[in-house]
Amino acid sequence: VNSAAFRLKLQECVLLFFSRRIGIRGDRRPVPIDAGARLTGMAGGFGIGLIHMQVRGDDVTDGNNYTVVRLRRNVWRGSDVGVLFMQRQSTDSSSNYNRVGGFDANIRFIGRLDWNSYFIGTRTPGRTGDQYAARTSLNWEGNFFHGKGGVMSLGENFNNDLGFYRRVGIKKWFLDTGIRPRPEALRRRGIRELHPHIVWDIFTDQGNAMVQKRLHTGQTFFFENGSVFELSYHPAHNVLDRPLPPRP
Repeated sequence: VNSAAFRLKLQECVLLFFSRRIGIRGDRRPVPIDAGARLTGMAGGFGIGLIHMQVRGDDVTDGNNYTVVRLRRNVWRGSDVGVLFMQRQSTDSSSNYNRVGGFDANIRFIGRLDWNSYFIGTRTPGRTGDQYAARTSLNWEGNFFHGKGGVMSLGENFNNDLGFYRRVGIKKWFLDTGIRPRPEALRRRGIRELHPHIVWDIFTDQGNAMVQKRLHTGQTFFFENGSVFELSYHPAHNVLDRPLPPRP
């Protein structure tokens, strides 16, 4: 499946649509896809992506019908807004389903400032409350300075049968910033650009207690001959709330 037509622009840590989930059981064994159709293109100023597939059941799992609808429209100069709807519906039981829907916006402000956000809600029988994924960030992309900061949150009961994600009930606070000076004195010595930068990701639970962090701090050298050299420090930290037995 050409998933580019269905993808939201900013999905770090969370792929809201992952086509390989179609035709795979919960134990990662394949099941046959009996029929399917896909439509992508432009109509009436909208970018359109449609998928409809029927997957056969077996003695372990129900047969399922999958639907994905993605609409996106360019607005103003360099901005776009869109909506996404996805559904897995069992063909053997009307009460066995998973539904996902939401919207996203990528807005270009004056100059080099962008605002990017999405909000996604899910519905699964037997789950109530905190069935969401949300993200918002501001980004400045200039020749000398660049910076991006924001937060992503996954509710405790977020469940997307057509997506890919590692954990729920967390927030991700992120900062990616740096400068790109080009001193003439260094250029005469073959160094075209310096790039001191940080890429920091801090994960917390929904109560804002830290559970994980990745703190990349680096200095990159770009040379006139096209080569690149970087010095960096990349500490990582994970909080273990239960014993972690070693694997044989």
